Amino acid sequence: MANSPSGESVISRVVRLMSAFDRDLPTKTLSGLARRAGLPLTTAHRLVDDLVLHGLIERLPDGNLRSGMRMWELAARGSRARGSGG
Repeated sequence: MANSPSGESVISRVVRLMSAFDRDLPTKTLSGLARRAGLPLTTAHRLVDDLVLHGLIERLPDGNLRSGMRMWELAARGSRARGSGG
């Protein structure tokens, strides 16, 4: 898995991006998301493009970003699996 110059993994950076969304302000600009995640704008842009491609982040018509439907589907699937004992 490719690491950043700081040694942080791609997965760690993706988790930081996804964790930057919150209930009080569910949409973010790319620059706001990068700032809140503590990532360089170019890194956030590259990762967000991949996350949008996979439906984990959604780009709205006004350019803002929010958690994508695929993220909610995966979370719901995990919740059901935990509750069913397997």
